[in-house]
Amino acid sequence: MNKRSHSKNQMDLQKLGLLFQQSDYVAMEKHAQRLLKMMPTHAYVWKALAVACMQQGKNQQAEQALYQCVKLAPQDVENLNNLGVLLQNRHAWSAAEQVLRQASQLAPLSKDILFNLATTLMHQHKSCDALLLFQKALSLAPSDADVLCNMGCTLDRS
Repeated sequence: MNKRSHSKNQMDLQKLGLLFQQSDYVAMEKHAQRLLKMMPTHAYVWKALAVACMQQGKNQQAEQALYQCVKLAPQDVENLNNLGVLLQNRHAWSAAEQVLRQASQLAPLSKDILFNLATTLMHQHKSCDALLLFQKALSLAPSDADVLCNMGCTLDRS
């Protein structure tokens, strides 16, 4: 790749960030799709497409893009967490648990990942495991209302 095309690619990638900052998710989606024709293995472009689709409620497309992200960048916990949330939203609890456990192994002190994994376990009636994770999340964010609420729901169910 010559300097000129590298510079053009950098500007195209920066445009994705700018469109995100402007909350122009329709343009961001179109730009990402165009870039994927030139850079089909660029994880950042797939991630941008996933975010643009999620923000527009296009969850099926977002999920497909996130699976591609995870394939290309398996250590990116944000992709794993976002995929887990999308799987939760369609009540694919077992798949969500698998993805969120992978994320939790990579970022064991992420309150958001702990919360999402615990919530997934709660919905699968795995109350003991869910409570342990809610407690861990609560130790990281003692006044988090969502953690407290779901922890209470889990206690009510057990």
